[in-house]
Amino acid sequence: MAEVQTRVQAIANMSSIIDTIPAEFIRSEKEQPALTTFTGPTPEIPTIDLSDPDQDNLVRVIADASREWGLFQIVNHGLPVEAIKNLQEAGKTFFELPAEE
Repeated sequence: MAEVQTRVQAIANMSSIIDTIPAEFIRSEKEQPALTTFTGPTPEIPTIDLSDPDQDNLVRVIADASREWGLFQIVNHGLPVEAIKNLQEAGKTFFELPAEE
């Protein structure tokens, strides 16, 4: 397991200087798992519209989505696009940190 972690860390360390994954880290097409093992209808992640004036309904749909899915998408939240981009960049920077940090 330590070898796998070392190899994954090697890819992560190279990610800031290369645009593609080196061939030695890519499985042949026969070895690659299917894109998914899910065979039912594609589930639709709950979307919650914060512009809904019915606060009781918002509380209910957030609670339901949290309980049933553990996640949801928020729309009409009023966050500026620039703030969202900054948050995404901060997340990317965080996940590029060495494992020790």
